[in-house]
Amino acid sequence: MIKRLPLAVDDPLTWIISGLEPRWELQIRLLKGWMRHPVEEVRSSAVYAAELPMRRWRPAAASLVRALAGALTDPSVDVRRWAGRLLAGAGRANATIADELWNAVEGAPMGNHTPGASALIALSRLHDPGADAVLMK
Repeated sequence: MIKRLPLAVDDPLTWIISGLEPRWELQIRLLKGWMRHPVEEVRSSAVYAAELPMRRWRPAAASLVRALAGALTDPSVDVRRWAGRLLAGAGRANATIADELWNAVEGAPMGNHTPGASALIALSRLHDPGADAVLMK
């Protein structure tokens, strides 16, 4: 598949993931591995590419939320921002990582499009009672 990678592809990881679309489990395993890669651009592309299976395969969110929660503490701003955005839309799958979401809310500045704000959105969608208190401030 790598040999067929078009030269004009802006995001090769998304291209690879889309080519593996019928093989959801393989997509998830690759994305989780790439999210731990030592190169920032690979981690950023992996988190960005995770949107594809999360939109098209219902169990993907439950399989990816733990890795995405880990990405909330990544040194890269882009990785943290993309992880937060995906977690904000992950629904009930976030129930298993509520503590990590709270760490993101408490440990980061709040503002538009920040990981902390996205984590607060995810907690609000879980109807977490503590989210209301933070929103009231």
